[in-house]
Amino acid sequence: MALDDERIGGLLDRIANSSANTSQVLGVIADVLSDLFAFSGDTGSFTAAAAATTVVLNPNVTVNSVVIPFPSNAAAATQAQSTESFYHSANSAGVSFTMATADGGSPAGTETYRYVIINPLST
Repeated sequence: MALDDERIGGLLDRIANSSANTSQVLGVIADVLSDLFAFSGDTGSFTAAAAATTVVLNPNVTVNSVVIPFPSNAAAATQAQSTESFYHSANSAGVSFTMATADGGSPAGTETYRYVIINPLST
């Protein structure tokens, strides 16, 4: 599907006019991305473990899933700006994905995140 200025404007309006509720905003972002690209996916939330890695259970994860985390409290926003920021390190298809800290350190365990999983329909 071609992306013209009108289509892009409409998709951006959907994001701008969505509720301030994080779940609804993430849902709109997922809808917009699915309109733009061929993919399936999911959204959810997790609390960081007080460890270098956090495993998040989600049966919609595939080998090729891309996970995009969004901080949802002040502790997570602080972590995201530190050397303990998360990166998506691994997937276990049909089971979970793993987030790891950049420096191998342990966050406090109070950091909460929302996330979007993007599963390409073809690779």
